[in-house]
Amino acid sequence: MAHVWHAWPAGTRFRRFLACMYILLALLLSLFGTWPGFTVQEVRYGPERLHTGDLLRPSCDPRGVVMLIHGGFWKSAFDRRLMVDLAKDLVDRGLAVWNVDYRSVGDGGGYPETLEDVTRALNWLRSSEASELQVNQLPVAVVGHSAGGHLATWLGLQRLLDEEVFKQEVHPRVVISQAGVLDLLGAYDADLGNGAVRDFLGTTLPKRPTMGGGLMDLLSGPKEDAEVRSANSDPMQLLQRVQIPTVRDTDPLTVVLIHGLHDLHVPSEQSRAFHSACVQRDEERSARRSALRTPTARFKALGCSG
Repeated sequence: MAHVWHAWPAGTRFRRFLACMYILLALLLSLFGTWPGFTVQEVRYGPERLHTGDLLRPSCDPRGVVMLIHGGFWKSAFDRRLMVDLAKDLVDRGLAVWNVDYRSVGDGGGYPETLEDVTRALNWLRSSEASELQVNQLPVAVVGHSAGGHLATWLGLQRLLDEEVFKQEVHPRVVISQAGVLDLLGAYDADLGNGAVRDFLGTTLPKRPTMGGGLMDLLSGPKEDAEVRSANSDPMQLLQRVQIPTVRDTDPLTVVLIHGLHDLHVPSEQSRAFHSACVQRDEERSARRSALRTPTARFKALGCSG
């Protein structure tokens, strides 16, 4: 996996997010190309109300498709409208864009429904309807922000496992995590999003600190499958299940991590910890080749220190 770090000055989360978008565009354009003009079509990828997304297609033949996954700590207050500006920027440069909604906590989602939904949305790109819309044979990248970064990275790691959590028919070439929640246990312990990981998993976790002394955590014990839910959802734990010596190098996955050093909502330690775990896994593989590309970290300070 290739990991690219960028740091920028402290400021609003929105400004840092925009800076992140420009970096993302440069990375994707180097892969796929640039043209103007587009059309938008709302598409259903499943039977549930939130199984819907916007497919944006440039006026020319696209050279790739980017699936966008919005963030918001997996909560129902947020939807794909968060990614509209990024979607437009991408399609203006000749990329097809698949900007999706999914069931989230408070709207029928959480574990496992949210994971099932993003898998279904990704698989739609090989459906007969996608074929009719001429996007079924394109190389795929998945981009997610915050909780969407978690879901994008989770999707990318499935192909490296002996057994996928949910069957994927599409395996992205590139995954880009923007300020992603990539270490669920660390996020749980830090009580990020006021118990967002607990709410997403639908359970407290055994042998973990009580989050903020919350009454719910004191009164409700973990569910019987709490550790299974965590292990199947957490990119950090999934990384440890990758059988590096047996993975083929025919079509390697590239993962790019972008995180602001001063992010107050999802600390940059989330991406740092995941990157460090990738480095450790790479060292374990010794001289044998795998589809896990040698991770590299690059820090680019834009007018700031640290």
